[in-house]
Amino acid sequence: ISTEGSGGNAEQVTIATLRKTIADREESINSVQRTVEELRAKTRRLEHAATSGGSDSDGQMAILTQRNDTLESVNRGMQKELDKNQVSLLDLRAQLREREAQLEQELRSHSVKMSAMETRLRSMQRLGKGQ
Repeated sequence: ISTEGSGGNAEQVTIATLRKTIADREESINSVQRTVEELRAKTRRLEHAATSGGSDSDGQMAILTQRNDTLESVNRGMQKELDKNQVSLLDLRAQLREREAQLEQELRSHSVKMSAMETRLRSMQRLGKGQ
């Protein structure tokens, strides 16, 4: 989307900035999702080790339980961060759609004005030739 005249470049920069921010947020969300999946896998391994280790001592069980609790806590924190980023991403996308719609409307408005001015100019040229 581009607009002629004042503000056109600024609008393109604003939209480009929004798109870059959205791409960054999407990458951040993907990174958090990968980390959450890794933590879930570690949690499953720890749970399996804790339940299947028949010869494990109580000390080893306590360590595994503590690690599992820590991983679950980190997992919850990462999930909250992921949720927050997704809400922010939705908001940024809405802002981008809104700005693009505004620019489209402005572009249509400018096109209508240009068409009217061209019609007036042709009319004035015809009047000038008629004298």
